[in-house]
Amino acid sequence: MKKLFIIGVGNMGGAILEGIIPQVLKEEDISIYDVDKSRLQPFLDSKIEVVHTIEGGVKNAESILLAVKPQNMEDVLMKMRGAVSERNLIISIAAGITTNYVKRILGQNTKVARVMPNLCINVKKGASACCFSSDCTNGDKQFVESLFKELGITLSIDESKMDIVTAISGSGPGYLFKIMETLIDIGKKEGLKEEDSRKLVYQTVSGAVSLAMNSNISARELREKITSKAGTTEAALKVMDEYRIEEMFQEAIKAALNRAKELSKE
Repeated sequence: MKKLFIIGVGNMGGAILEGIIPQVLKEEDISIYDVDKSRLQPFLDSKIEVVHTIEGGVKNAESILLAVKPQNMEDVLMKMRGAVSERNLIISIAAGITTNYVKRILGQNTKVARVMPNLCINVKKGASACCFSSDCTNGDKQFVESLFKELGITLSIDESKMDIVTAISGSGPGYLFKIMETLIDIGKKEGLKEEDSRKLVYQTVSGAVSLAMNSNISARELREKITSKAGTTEAALKVMDEYRIEEMFQEAIKAALNRAKELSKE
C-alpha cells in the first residue's frame, strides 16, 4: 500500500513530488500516473512506482493527489469512482474544484482536502492555502500540511476564501513576473545590457521581499521609509498615483477572482 498516489506530474505535480522526497516521504512510499507518458520517463529508474491506470493506483494508495487541470478533473474523478473507498484521502490542487464537487462524484463519505499552492513551490518558497471537508481527521490535516510545509508556507482557511487566495497568491507570481519583465525591458531601452538589467531587477525584488519578511513594520511603512522628500522614488510614485495603480491592481485582482469563480465547480 502506497502512502501517496500522484495523478499528474507536470509543473505542479512534479514540483510537489520532487520537493517532498525524502524529507516527508520515501520514493517507495509513492506511486505516480500521467496521461503523458513522457513525463513518467525520468522516474522509471527510481523506487517510485509508475502505474498504468488510475484505478490501479487508487486501489493501492492511502492518499491521492490530484494535480490535473480543472477541465480534466471530471474525467479523472469518473475513472477513480469505482476504486475509491472511505479510507482514502483525496487532495486536489486544481483551481475552482470544490470539496463538494469531488464528493458529488466520488461519494459523500469521501475525505477531501483542497489546496491552492503557487509556482514558487518549485524552489520551496511556495504559499499554499488548505481547507478540508468536515470528515477529514486531524491526521489527514497533518499529513497534507506536512507535504506543503516542505514546499514553503501553508495557511489553513475557510473554503469560501479559496477564490481570493487563487487570485492573490495562486496567480501572484505572474503579476510579479510581469512587473519584473517591464523593469528589465526599461533598463535595456535606457542602455543597460540585458544581463545587467536582469540581475539588478531580480536582486532588487529578492532584497525587497527579504527586507519585508524580516521587518516588524508594514509594507506601507517600508515604502514610506525609502521615499525621500522630493527624491527619485517620490517622483516615480507620484506618476503611479496619477495612473491610479491601486485601482489597476484592484481591477486586475477582481478579474482573476471572477475567473476563479467561473472555474468553480460545486
